[in-house]
Amino acid sequence: MSKKEDFRKLSKDAQASMRRVALKLIKRGEKQLSVADVIGVSRQTISEWVSKNRIGDKYAISGKPRGRKRGEHRLIKDEQAVEIQNHINNSKPEDHNIKSALWSRKSINALIKKYYGFFLPLSTIGEYLRRWGYTAQRPKKLAYEQQPARVQHWLDEEYPAIVKQATAEKAEIHWCDEVGIKPECQALQSYSLKGKTPVVTNRSKRFSINMVSTVSNNGKLRFMLYEETLKQDVFIEFLRRLVKYSKKKIFLILDNLRVHHSKKVQKWVKKHKKKILLFFLPPYAPQYNPDEYLNNDLKRNVNRKHIPLTKSELQSNLRSYLKTLQNKPNHIKKLFEADDVKYAA
Repeated sequence: MSKKEDFRKLSKDAQASMRRVALKLIKRGEKQLSVADVIGVSRQTISEWVSKNRIGDKYAISGKPRGRKRGEHRLIKDEQAVEIQNHINNSKPEDHNIKSALWSRKSINALIKKYYGFFLPLSTIGEYLRRWGYTAQRPKKLAYEQQPARVQHWLDEEYPAIVKQATAEKAEIHWCDEVGIKPECQALQSYSLKGKTPVVTNRSKRFSINMVSTVSNNGKLRFMLYEETLKQDVFIEFLRRLVKYSKKKIFLILDNLRVHHSKKVQKWVKKHKKKILLFFLPPYAPQYNPDEYLNNDLKRNVNRKHIPLTKSELQSNLRSYLKTLQNKPNHIKKLFEADDVKYAA
């Protein structure tokens, strides 16, 4: 008679099949001792299978999962994981004398070495970060000169006062900014065979088109293209066009560019104060201007279909894309969904 194979060495599926056979034999009235002899296990083991099956244990047939339990033998203990996440959330690498501007896998590894005395493979660091809910993200740029108290005053008091005044005067709030568009596309990608990098032809001679624009939270977009720098007369011409084609008084919110504060511009605005008033954002706080998000949109998409080789082609791309956006008010409204400008929605 051939020697029975050790039940413990069978595959998980094979063990499950043997348990099914054993339970069927017991159900038919066979004695546990004889079934144990057929299967090649002890009578006590058969008794355990029967008991687990009777109470509906989900592992009665399949058996418990093999391998170590979830989290068992992890190098980073639970309390250490909490401390590491607290450091990432509430401090910078430089606070721990780690030479890094941002929390990367390397700087986090340096943190672990500093406080717990061991290094981990960078891939393992990545796995821990994913498990903790962290993702690699492009950091938001914040001007060093920005004044947090001044920004908070704008959010809590100045802007709500502008909204209240605009409602009283039945005015429309517009946000203004300027941008230079170049013959390139930030989001440009192309599929190609591995090792054969695709080539995009560009003019070596630099050129660009400048634009001043406004957006409103009801989906309006107004713009003017120009080639020279933004001088007083250029900006006044834009303001003139803005009020000419508006049925309502305009409350225009913009940054602190010198030309915006120039005497000539202020004189023109004062003369037309029944049609337009200017309000200024806190210094060095561009992220609180919704029109900045229009600029980002343009840089990503205006040349997506065609990389211009001449200034006239660039101007054509820009004008075409902007006119398309003017017919998509919902697209403009979505600019106000970014976290920093939701207050203006």
